[in-house]
Amino acid sequence: MVESTDGRSAEAIRADLERARAELAASVVDLKVALSRKVDAREWYRRHTALFLIGAFTVGFLAGLRRRS
Repeated sequence: MVESTDGRSAEAIRADLERARAELAASVVDLKVALSRKVDAREWYRRHTALFLIGAFTVGFLAGLRRRS
């Protein structure tokens, strides 16, 4: 059996690599979900309804002012 310099077998190292890959894959999925929530307008609207409505009103009001001039 081949051992590394720290006394671990090749199988133990492979198992650690597979565990690390699985953790990394889970982290990537979590990051994708978190990012999609941050940029999703529906989710943003649910969390910040008042701010969203104030912004929409302001944009509409300013667009109306520009059309009148």
